[in-house]
Amino acid sequence: MMRRHVAVTFSLLLTCLPAQVDLTAATAELDKMFERQGGVPISKEQQQRLAEFVQRHEGQDLQQLGYAKGLHLYFQRDAIGAATAIDAHFDRFPTIANQEHATMAGRIYLIAVREEGRQPAPDAARLQRWGERMVALYPDLATLGRQTSAIAPTLQDPVSFRLGLVRGLMRSAAADADKDLFLQKIYGADAEPGRRGKDDRNRPGDAVAPTPPIGARAGNATATGTEPTGPAKEPVVEHVLGGGAFSLAALRGKVVVLDFFATWCPPCREGIEHLQSVQKGGDDLQVVGITRFYRRGMEFTADQARPHGGTTVNDLTREREIAVNEAFVKAFAIDYPVVFTDEKTMRETYGVTGIPTAFVIGKDGNLLGKVVGNNADAKQQLVRLLETARKK
Repeated sequence: MMRRHVAVTFSLLLTCLPAQVDLTAATAELDKMFERQGGVPISKEQQQRLAEFVQRHEGQDLQQLGYAKGLHLYFQRDAIGAATAIDAHFDRFPTIANQEHATMAGRIYLIAVREEGRQPAPDAARLQRWGERMVALYPDLATLGRQTSAIAPTLQDPVSFRLGLVRGLMRSAAADADKDLFLQKIYGADAEPGRRGKDDRNRPGDAVAPTPPIGARAGNATATGTEPTGPAKEPVVEHVLGGGAFSLAALRGKVVVLDFFATWCPPCREGIEHLQSVQKGGDDLQVVGITRFYRRGMEFTADQARPHGGTTVNDLTREREIAVNEAFVKAFAIDYPVVFTDEKTMRETYGVTGIPTAFVIGKDGNLLGKVVGNNADAKQQLVRLLETARKK
C-alpha cells in the first residue's frame, strides 16, 4: 500500500511540473513574429500571434524569452504591467538577444516612465530602474531627451531619476555626441522639483513629443530638401573589408553613392537589394558601404533568411565585428566596397544623425544631395539624384 501511495504521489507531482519548452523552436518563432516591410507598424495579426504564443506557453518557463509576456501586455494597453513583466526577465537575464525586441522593450519603459511620472506619488525606485533600462535599450536619445527633460522637473526626487538615466547612458550603444546632447537636455534647465503647475506648462522646451509607436522601426523616415554642397571630404578609413585601400579621389569620374549603414539596422538591411541594383546600373556608378565600430551587429550564416533572419550579437571586439560584417557581406552577396570609418567622419564631416543615410557625389567630386531612410520615397529620391548626377 505504501509503494502504491508513493507512486501515485510521484505521478501527481509530474503532472504539476511545467511542460518542457523547445527553446530553439520558440526562439525561431518569436524572432520572426514581427517580420514586415520597413516603416510598417506591427499589425493586428502579428499582435494576435504574439497573444497566442504567450497563451500557448502559459505556466511554462520561457527562460530568456520571458519578456514576450511584457510585449503582449503592452499591446493590451498595460504599459505598467508590461514594464513589470520585462523587469522579471531582467531579474534573470542581462539582455534581450533580439535587437528589435530590445528596442521595443525600451519604448515600453519610456511609456511606463511617463505614466508613472503622472501619478500623484510616483515610485522613485521604479522610475530610477525604468529610466535606466529605457536609456540602455532605446537608441533614439533625442526622443528620450525631450521626454525626460519634461518629466524630471515634475518629480519630488529628480536626482534619483536622473541617476538612473546616467547609468543607462553608460550602457547605451549610442554615439558619444548623442550622449552629450542627451546629458545637456536632461540637466540643461532645472525647475524647482515638484512645483510645476498650470502656469508653468508653456515654458520653452517643455513640450513632450509623441512617442513613436512600438511597431515602428527607427531609420525609415525620409529627409528631403537637404542638399549638401561643396567637395566631398575623404572619410577616415579604419578598415576596408577584404583588405586593400580606399579613397574617394580614386573614384573621380564616377557618380558615387556613400551609404552609411550598420548590420544591426533593419532598414539598412532592407535597402541593400536596391543599392545592389544601383551598382549594376552602369560603369559610371559606384556604391560604397560605410559603417563604423558599434560593438554590436547582426550575424548571418548561410542558412539564415535575409534581411532579418540573423542573430543579434553584442559586446564585440573590433576583430569580431569585422568578422560579423564579412559574414554579412557574403550572406547578402554585396558586390561593392564596405569601409569602416570613425564616429567623427559620420557625425561631424558628413553630419549623419541616423542610418541609413546615403550621399550622392558627382563625377567632379562634389556633393549633390543626401537621402535619409529606406522607404519608397527615399528610393525614388535616390534614383532622381543619380539621374541628375549622370547627366552632368
